[in-house]
Amino acid sequence: WKVLPQGFKNSPTLFDEALHRDLAVFRVQHPSLILLQYVDDLLLAS
Repeated sequence: WKVLPQGFKNSPTLFDEALHRDLAVFRVQHPSLILLQYVDDLLLAS
């Protein structure tokens, strides 16, 4: 999916699940980094 309809109630959950899958390898390769997620915003800190 690329775009979800406005008011779609499950979009934060779907985004979180997709992001978790996409970043799984990255998190293993960079264990000292902290990745904070708020809805669809990301903050990468080291």
